[in-house]
Amino acid sequence: MELIRPLLRMNKNTLVQACDQAKIPYVIDSSNLLPKYMRNEIRMDVLPFLGQYNEQLSHSLNRLSEIMAEEDDYLQSEAERIYRQIVSCGKEEMMVRAQDVADLHLALQRRLIKLILNYLPLGTDDGDFARIEAIRKGTVQSQPTTWTLDLGGGVRCIREYDLIRFVSARAESAIPHYTYVVECFPAEVSVMDTGHIVHFTRHEAGASLSEMLPEGKDEAVFDADGLEYPLTVRSRLAGDSMKVFGMNGSKKVKDIFIDEKIPPSLRSRIPMIADAAGRIVWIPGVRRSSVAVVNERTSSLLRMRMERD
Repeated sequence: MELIRPLLRMNKNTLVQACDQAKIPYVIDSSNLLPKYMRNEIRMDVLPFLGQYNEQLSHSLNRLSEIMAEEDDYLQSEAERIYRQIVSCGKEEMMVRAQDVADLHLALQRRLIKLILNYLPLGTDDGDFARIEAIRKGTVQSQPTTWTLDLGGGVRCIREYDLIRFVSARAESAIPHYTYVVECFPAEVSVMDTGHIVHFTRHEAGASLSEMLPEGKDEAVFDADGLEYPLTVRSRLAGDSMKVFGMNGSKKVKDIFIDEKIPPSLRSRIPMIADAAGRIVWIPGVRRSSVAVVNERTSSLLRMRMERD
């Protein structure tokens, strides 16, 4: 519901005079004459005193109020536009990149954080400047770090490297465990509670080796004859390791995540792709293994692609 107050900017004396001339009855709230209320003290004592130094004080304050209302409306619309662009929303969490926030003007940084807090089920005052400023300063500090701030209502703000997360304690404790077996191609696996879909396609190798190369970290291409089937899409297990492409020997998956600066809270959501020999052949979006590397003798390709919801 929109409240329309057409007489709000008009001077009281002008209104009273107009009512008297037009013989329009009006009522004066008796509480408006009691100096014990601060609003009345300001109206009856402070403003008349300041008016001695500026005859246009009332007009100036009204004009300032209009300007501030319009600028407030603009900043709010900008904050909402930026929110839609850079904030990712899940079932029980919101995420934003620290650098995206740091790139904003200071006023929009605070507006954006306040808007995020407005959407959270905190049950507390979302206009708490101290809390907003604590989140903002922790977000824009130049050195990536890890910290946690309890926002109340079972919600925490967590920074992990460049990722700022607003998450409920319930969602934080829910670590998905899953196993999917892939026996036939093409195949598509929607990984539970992670927002990831992994696609598998098998086809003949092309004439040019460059045509067999993956497009970005969300895709990997393997020599299909170098893998053992069926394949498995599963959650990470303690002690997992992988023979990393371009390196000698194996490396723990945990150390790979640390090197790639993958936030700890997101590591359990990244699926592992393993073959029937138990070898982890690909960590989607992170690294591939040295298993079944495509070469000039490759006749059949297995292409894996991860889609992010």
